[in-house]
Amino acid sequence: MRPSPAHEDEAWISLVSPVADLPLQAIVAAVDPHLRAEVSGTETDWTVRVVETDTAAKELPEVEVCKFSGGASFEFEDRKSLPLTVV
Repeated sequence: MRPSPAHEDEAWISLVSPVADLPLQAIVAAVDPHLRAEVSGTETDWTVRVVETDTAAKELPEVEVCKFSGGASFEFEDRKSLPLTVV
């Protein structure tokens, strides 16, 4: 990963680096708990490699909260008009 417009917009990827890789760990574990993200490089120029392990990763608390709160199953719905009465 190198600096990009996403970094200028301060998107979530701008918070990820070799010293802050929890978002990447959560993503790969959601695909398969036996996957792990290995991040190397500097804070401004890094690479991620996904490797398979024998041990399943423990689900991160942030992911548990999303599942519990319904955030993991969020879906857009058709917008309905509000029942307003002109006074």
